[in-house]
Amino acid sequence: MAVPNKVDYAEYIKTTAMFYVDVNLEQEIEQEISYATDTLWSRMKGIATMDGLKQFIKDDEEAIEKLINLMNISSEKFKRVITALRLEKGHTITGEWDLTKIRTMMIQRPVFMDEVCDLLTNGAKDPKFQKLIPRFYLENFVIDSATMARLSNPDDLRRLIKKGVEGKYNNQIGDSYYKEIQKAVGQICFDEGLTYVTNKTIPLIGRPAHFAIPNERSPQVILDLSYNITTSSTQTRFKAAAEQAAARIREYNALAEKPVAYVNILDGAGWVGRQSDFRAIHLCSTYALHITTLDQLKQIIKEYC
Repeated sequence: MAVPNKVDYAEYIKTTAMFYVDVNLEQEIEQEISYATDTLWSRMKGIATMDGLKQFIKDDEEAIEKLINLMNISSEKFKRVITALRLEKGHTITGEWDLTKIRTMMIQRPVFMDEVCDLLTNGAKDPKFQKLIPRFYLENFVIDSATMARLSNPDDLRRLIKKGVEGKYNNQIGDSYYKEIQKAVGQICFDEGLTYVTNKTIPLIGRPAHFAIPNERSPQVILDLSYNITTSSTQTRFKAAAEQAAARIREYNALAEKPVAYVNILDGAGWVGRQSDFRAIHLCSTYALHITTLDQLKQIIKEYC
């Protein structure tokens, strides 16, 4: 079995898995969305009154997120407005509160609960908020008949639920991607009588890697992987770490009797959207693979181990 040649960059882009699909996860998330859609109306139908709004916030741990999603207010904008209210009260700001912290403080401080509920129900029209916050930002801070109509519309409610579980879905699909690759690595190592370790610090590169075969002390194949649907600065940090690892491996290989292979497995539309980092990782890797080309991994492991 001949070791494969490293594909050129143009071919590497073409074989990228833009989206990884886990059928079981898709079914699980769909069941969660369907159940939440069926039950959320009954739990939120009282938010048009001050007492009903307060009760919903107390009863539901994700109440703030659900409310601002329903009202088409971004979490970032909402947190900025809350910070402005805190500053206006003379609070010392050492950091911005996340949505969980905001809800906790509302429950602990009735006066703060009243103020935020006033903001949510009628902030767009209330002069006391208009003096502090531009009306452009306050436009959606209102719970009126239009808000309640969105809540009672099954399609709008489903969109609300989906927006709320998007972060969970993204995390779980990333975990599924990792598990699929670990399954492939484990099967190859089992077939070849090899061991492997996961997420161990490898002295050769001075940091953890996702996989090292046969172990972190004497690796012959080092694998890193990443699945990104969106672009972010974490990809540039991943690229920097890859280039540093590749440089150390090249120095080692220049004197070693048996060279070490550095393999990166990258997928997701976010990588195609950030091609400067994508190209750099492809360039510095001994091999650059995708989940769709894992059949080449067995040949690489046999050659280097």
